[in-house]
Amino acid sequence: MIGWKTGINSVYLQILSCRFMKRRITSLSRTWLMLLFPMSFMAVSCEKNIDEKRDNAPSHVQAIDLGLSVKWADCNIEASTPEAAGAYYAWGETEEKEEYIPFAYKYYLGDLNEDGNYYNFEEYKNIGNDISGTAYDVVRAKWGGSWRMPTREEFEELCLKCSWEATEINGIKGKTVTGPNGNSIFLPCTGIRTGTETANDANRIGAYWSATLSNSPSSAYSILFTYNDIVSGDRNISAYRTHGLAVRPVTE
Repeated sequence: MIGWKTGINSVYLQILSCRFMKRRITSLSRTWLMLLFPMSFMAVSCEKNIDEKRDNAPSHVQAIDLGLSVKWADCNIEASTPEAAGAYYAWGETEEKEEYIPFAYKYYLGDLNEDGNYYNFEEYKNIGNDISGTAYDVVRAKWGGSWRMPTREEFEELCLKCSWEATEINGIKGKTVTGPNGNSIFLPCTGIRTGTETANDANRIGAYWSATLSNSPSSAYSILFTYNDIVSGDRNISAYRTHGLAVRPVTE
């Protein structure tokens, strides 16, 4: 009996020894693989970060160097051509919707006034004074990479350092904006969406969001121009955050 038990214990110990050696060999193999092929392990570990920074801009989009501090996209968000208006967004929102009113605005915290007719335009959630490149930036949400909404200062560059000329492309009115280096982009007249209506003055005025909050918590700075105006756009115009405006992206 003693010999039989001894034989069983010997076999059991051999099995344990084999399992231990297998784990040891596997561990050593992984170590040697990491030493011999460090880049392959690095690539796997960095894959998630690469995905988060991937440029998802449509293939037809071009970044135009106007000789300014940033490059400007040649078309609006959700536009298939430079003359198309694309999509309209309330400031800080990343999806289109049916109604552009305070109660349908994601960041409106107020209610009707006592008379039941007017909104309290001071009760808005603070999502930052500059939303460019943040989670509230529709360009970063849609296109990723280094694409983002332009700031007020970048709109000022576009207005003050470029020449603006009234132009029509395929029957769509707008402005050809030419930079100091001679390159140009086309900004179509887009109008503004309010309530449930389609864009007002869609073929007469152009209105585009900046990423910069205005002095009032209910408004943000935008660029505004009219087709018949011979001067450049006005970058000091603010629009209610609840309104739907077009967005022209920029990149570094």
